[in-house]
Amino acid sequence: MKRLLLVRCASLAAAVLFGGLVAMPAYGAPKDTRITAVFQGPCAGATCKSGTDSALDNNDVARSAVQVQMASSSSVGLDSARLEMRYGSGAWMCVKTWTVGGGRAFSAHYDWETRFLPKDCSGEGGSALSRNGTYAFRLIAAERVSGDTQTSPVFTIRVENPPEAPEWTASPKVTGASEYSPLVELSWRANSEPDVVEYHYARLSPNGTEDEFAVSAAHPGGQGCDISGDIYTCWDDYFPSKGFGGTYTYVLIAYRSSPATSGQCALPPGGKCVQSSASEPKNASVVEPKPSPTAVPTPTKSSSAATATAKPRPSTRVLGTRTNWKDYYTGEYEEKLPYAPRTKIEPVPGSSRFDSGTALAAAPESSEGDSRNAWLSIAAGLVMILTALHLTRALRRT
Repeated sequence: MKRLLLVRCASLAAAVLFGGLVAMPAYGAPKDTRITAVFQGPCAGATCKSGTDSALDNNDVARSAVQVQMASSSSVGLDSARLEMRYGSGAWMCVKTWTVGGGRAFSAHYDWETRFLPKDCSGEGGSALSRNGTYAFRLIAAERVSGDTQTSPVFTIRVENPPEAPEWTASPKVTGASEYSPLVELSWRANSEPDVVEYHYARLSPNGTEDEFAVSAAHPGGQGCDISGDIYTCWDDYFPSKGFGGTYTYVLIAYRSSPATSGQCALPPGGKCVQSSASEPKNASVVEPKPSPTAVPTPTKSSSAATATAKPRPSTRVLGTRTNWKDYYTGEYEEKLPYAPRTKIEPVPGSSRFDSGTALAAAPESSEGDSRNAWLSIAAGLVMILTALHLTRALRRT
């Protein structure tokens, strides 16, 4: 009897234990997988800290290196974690993996120098300069028993790195001064950034006037410039007919695309760009000869150089500490630029000055034409009324 009772009790215990094992999950999926913070570098230490360093909100603008911090956990244990990055709406790319080895909690950080694309998890890439734009991060954690994964919410930043200052390839070369029509040749090397939109050269005249000229990076011919390989060449012929003698100082500026609203490009007006610092200044001495009764020959330049049409645009002054200015000069850009086939800057009505926000299309019809059409409509209406009265009288008589 006792033996039978022991067998029954053992069977019952085994059943309860088996049922408990069946009811228990075989693993615990990853949980709380997230990007905990993204900091704008440089930070005070190897690991950025809230309250000490600059933390970015989702979709904030980053202008230098960033540190991405992340975490995940599992009740059973984690096998691995993988950080992925995406540019714009492109494909996700693995940039870093970690082997957790069964630990229940995972945390790590990833440093990214935003001037360069990071290497992928296979060790490829990393040498190309990154483009300004929107970059997104996400963390994927895997559980060690089943391999189940959990993906974090996406954290997005907008990278807005300024370009490097352009590099001169030669000092400005003056020609044509003895012929009363100066021509200054400017030459610089293309920037290495892949998203430079345009270049500007700013000029400080002997009388203190500062002018700035915009040149499309992709189609410099529209502004009377050439590009051969990675060398740009422009010819500055924007001089008065007399009184042009003296020393002119030139600097170069590069503009690259920006996902934020700071900065401005001239082509077209109001474009979203971020500018470099100014290059090393270079001087050009122009000597105005004394008047001569002899004929004045015309200076020549490279046959591939078109007549310059780009005129100065408003900009923060780069050659001095003066205040901003808002003078536009007329200019038509003939090349099929990537943003518009033609961009014409028009003066503000009733003023000889040009407003930085004014970029007009075809002029509307004049008020004279509108009034003429109105009088024609009134006359036609009167003719119709008189004709109707005449017909009414004729019918009554009959």
